[in-house]
Amino acid sequence: MLIKIMPVTSMIIKRLITIVSLCALFASSTAIANEMNVTGRWVGVNYASKIKGPTNITMTLKQNGQMIMGKYMAATGVAKKGEGMKTTPMTFKVKWRNTAPKCPGKYVYEYTLNGEQLTWMFVGKDCLGIEKGHGYAKREP
Repeated sequence: MLIKIMPVTSMIIKRLITIVSLCALFASSTAIANEMNVTGRWVGVNYASKIKGPTNITMTLKQNGQMIMGKYMAATGVAKKGEGMKTTPMTFKVKWRNTAPKCPGKYVYEYTLNGEQLTWMFVGKDCLGIEKGHGYAKREP
């Protein structure tokens, strides 16, 4: 009887090893598929505490590894350049500098990527005083 049990036990162990290996492969491929990439043109709406109502915005972002650089344009005429870093697998932070000469300012935006949509919250200071707000944008195809 001992001889018959050994082959069955060996076969079960081999199958368990195969299952564990497949699970590990699936987990690593899922992690790669879920890796954040925010490169592209984003169109959306920003809400700022010193501005009445929503403002249409466009951002062009370029991601290189952990680093993120971009340009930001608002319908109000505000233009920004920014640099930032990935903070978690699906979030990043950008420090924007307002390049509009009549209203210089600096802001820190914290972004979350969910599929093809970005959401954010920000705080900063410009010619209008301390600003804070939030917004969302979708990546253009």
